[in-house]
Amino acid sequence: MKKIFLDKRVWRDSKDNWVSFESDPKLRITKANIYGRCVPCIANLYQQLQEGREAIELKEA
Repeated sequence: MKKIFLDKRVWRDSKDNWVSFESDPKLRITKANIYGRCVPCIANLYQQLQEGREAIELKEA
């Protein structure tokens, strides 16, 4: 029987919590999604804010 591993992220005073499920104990798919999609999007937003743009261009994550 395969094992299922989970990673739970909970933020105090927030309803925006999430749980990911994987069969990989190192949660490689979850980490790949975070570093491959979330981090570049946040970095792009941060760069635009630093540039002082009046309109922010958000790309699909």
